[in-house]
Amino acid sequence: MDRARQAWDVLAGSMARRRFHVLGVLAWLAVPSLAAADDTIRLEYEDSTGTCPAEDDLRSELAARVGEDPIDPTSARTVSVAIASADRALVARIVVSEGGEPTGRRELRHVGRRCDELTEDLLLTLTLILDTPPMHPPESAPPVESAPPVEPAVEPAEPTEPSAVAPAPTAEPAPTPAPAGPLPAPVSVHVDVLGGVAFGALPNVGWLVEADLGVALGRWRLALGGRYSGSPAEPFAPGSVRASLVRARVFAGPVFYGVEAGLALAAGALFAAGEGFAENDRVTRASVGVGPRVAWTWQVTPAFGLRVFGELLVALVHTAIRVGPETVWSGGPVTGALGAGVVWGS
Repeated sequence: MDRARQAWDVLAGSMARRRFHVLGVLAWLAVPSLAAADDTIRLEYEDSTGTCPAEDDLRSELAARVGEDPIDPTSARTVSVAIASADRALVARIVVSEGGEPTGRRELRHVGRRCDELTEDLLLTLTLILDTPPMHPPESAPPVESAPPVEPAVEPAEPTEPSAVAPAPTAEPAPTPAPAGPLPAPVSVHVDVLGGVAFGALPNVGWLVEADLGVALGRWRLALGGRYSGSPAEPFAPGSVRASLVRARVFAGPVFYGVEAGLALAAGALFAAGEGFAENDRVTRASVGVGPRVAWTWQVTPAFGLRVFGELLVALVHTAIRVGPETVWSGGPVTGALGAGVVWGS
């Protein structure tokens, strides 16, 4: 039982709250049987949160722990694992079936959106399942031959007519529960406030402040946001130009392990004012760009996290600043931004 020893070694280094999960798993699996352990299972794995390991990664980690790949699509024993979010926690529902009949169920739960501890408990549970014999019904004992009857020493009494006995009512079998359908994808809403630097969209490198309202549905995220950026006055003989940029943005893309990558479309206006020129004009120019945006979120608590981001947008509208007849600045083909901030959400 080397794999069971490895499982207990993992248990010894876990936190105290994990012991309750493992004790529940041991009580669930502790069924007497004289059959030999089945070293393979057929795994059915579904992660609707997008934060836990993929099935291939989970399979590789399980093979490393038990010393061989225990997953066999032809195995008679099936283990179904469904991971979902519920009440600001990650929940793994495990069902063990043999011959199409459920033989055991277990639910693992961890508060938060990080999957490390839940994955550790899930691997430990799968290891214990592999070390537990299949729950086959016990074979019936062979009939025992009885000794020959002994002749009675006295004459038997006259047989009496048997009295009518009403047949005992037969209990109807309990209805088989319908199989659980697929778990709905979790929906969460969050707000983030970020700050950073912007380049390419203003005459020089400037600062930015932005706020987003986002909705996450399973592995996908949609966000609407606004940004304000400004920069110090840029000297252009014989004067200087001060500029600021206001943009609205829409973003859509998938999320894997806290990393989101998708497409952003931003549109807004560039405001500029000249100082020290013969004609101190104030101009407004359109600003539109589209391109990739990447962000990573570290979930500190279930409702609070830290986020960093970066983006590169290709300008769809050429932007230039003219003061009087003179063009004092012309925007480049690519603009970008880098920043960090905080995020709140359910």
